[in-house]
Amino acid sequence: MRHPYGSVLARIGHPPIPAGPAHPPALAWLGHPVTVVATIVLLINDHVLKALWPGLVTGKLSDVAGLLVAPPLLALVRVPALGATIATGTGFVLVKTTATGAALASQAWTLFAGPSRVLADPTDLVALPALGLAWLVSRRCRADHAGRPRGGGGQRQRRHRRTGRPGGLAATRLLGRGFLRGHGDPAPLAGHRSDDGVPRRPLRRPARSHGRPVRGTP
Repeated sequence: MRHPYGSVLARIGHPPIPAGPAHPPALAWLGHPVTVVATIVLLINDHVLKALWPGLVTGKLSDVAGLLVAPPLLALVRVPALGATIATGTGFVLVKTTATGAALASQAWTLFAGPSRVLADPTDLVALPALGLAWLVSRRCRADHAGRPRGGGGQRQRRHRRTGRPGGLAATRLLGRGFLRGHGDPAPLAGHRSDDGVPRRPLRRPARSHGRPVRGTP
């Protein structure tokens, strides 16, 4: 998001105003196309496809989609990406291999989606490789977030590289002009002629005493 007066301030030499804060990696992970598609598939599969075609395919599809969505949801509550991925995998194994884990999952799912029943089924562990894809997505989001310029510095550097004019060139020119104004224009060269053709003698600048008397002919 660019500041509305950013271009005007840049022309008058004002330092750039930092843009709004970038999205943290957790939000970028949740909004990644892989996570968004998995969320849509999970909702459609659980509310539509399972009722129309109950069986092995729809059951495993929910497991894969759930493993892609759960880690970024945990990351939103300040859980590190690696910890969220490991916690999701550990919970999934406990739910699918133990009756206690399945019962706890049923109670938790009932609070969010209404009356539900989760069954322990060790064959559902074939969906665990989906966590690898979720981890790769999280790494990509963190890399993009770390490489994003902040405070407009990257944009200013790209502009300088494109134009080939560093930002301090204008200030150098202004200092040079002030120096010339303080010391006067350079004296004309010998033999210089005016517009009417009359030769002009070079003008001599008066010596500066700097507080001491100047010796010379009267």
